[in-house]
Amino acid sequence: PWPVPQLPADVWQRLPEADGQLEQAAQAYYGAAALPIPGSQLAIQQLPTLVTPRRVWMARESYEEYRFWWQQQGHQLVTFIDLPTADQLQTHDVVIVINPNNPAGSQRSPQALLVLAQALESLQGWLIVDEAFMDATPDQSLLPLMSPDQPVTVLRSLGKFFGLAGIRIGFVLGNANVCSTLLERLGPWAVSHPAQHIATLALTDHQWHTDQRRRLEAGSLQLLQQVQACFPAQTITAS
Repeated sequence: PWPVPQLPADVWQRLPEADGQLEQAAQAYYGAAALPIPGSQLAIQQLPTLVTPRRVWMARESYEEYRFWWQQQGHQLVTFIDLPTADQLQTHDVVIVINPNNPAGSQRSPQALLVLAQALESLQGWLIVDEAFMDATPDQSLLPLMSPDQPVTVLRSLGKFFGLAGIRIGFVLGNANVCSTLLERLGPWAVSHPAQHIATLALTDHQWHTDQRRRLEAGSLQLLQQVQACFPAQTITAS
């Protein structure tokens, strides 16, 4: 995990102030305006409440919290293996893509997601992309290709790549109306001062980002070799 340093005393003693430092750090890291939230799980629970019941697409193997919270709000779930095509979509459809997928590990290209977003835009639909595991491959993120006017919402987290799940901080990026509505619901001081301080430092530690990506690549290769040794008759590749 990212090595958390000793925190200044006032981080514990003062309410989190909206001084913009965290937002600036997040925008520089993600390449887009970002709304800090107390963990991306909160967004997973809130997003289904922003629209009336409708048809919602998600991968057959997918993070079950999405399925649970969308069903709680009365939405009709449809599963897919391949991304739905324009002729399969209906007006107001929502498509949820975890990219890379959790738990399957499969990854969709940003170009394919952009095409999907454009199809949904013509149908007054909505694309939600959970990029909680994208930090290791930032060049595959949808964020550089999209605009805040498109019906696209992207979720990011400091719980995976940074190993800081305990501070409960994530980000919502993309459609400005969605971010504005979530901000109203959050109210003041939603993200703690220690979480904001730590996240600002972690997001701006560029050397650590580079080192962590190298560590993950080396660890992935080592795991692949170990699994291949255990199952020599099988064809096994790394995601």
